[in-house]
Amino acid sequence: MKKEISQERVLGLLKDVYDPEINVNIVDLGLVYNVEIIKKEKKVKVSMGLTTPFCPMAPMIRAMVRDKIEEEFQDYSAEVDYDFKVQWTPERMSPDVRNELGL
Repeated sequence: MKKEISQERVLGLLKDVYDPEINVNIVDLGLVYNVEIIKKEKKVKVSMGLTTPFCPMAPMIRAMVRDKIEEEFQDYSAEVDYDFKVQWTPERMSPDVRNELGL
């Protein structure tokens, strides 16, 4: 059975991708800024940030996001871009994560 792609499904998948240094998923951390599904091109574009622009885990996180999407939606390719025009701050985290981390 073919799985229907949607922004909600992609975000749900990305909750299984964890920042390896903080051990919190990238969605609840507020690192995923936008998910665009381009059905005509069979492409998913993810715009995201990092807790710091110099994060040494950036290539690994990008690969995990791309792999997670392409494994679930095999007809689609994933493009993951870091957007450093938007600065990540702890306020982007979900309230539950801020409480858990004591912020």
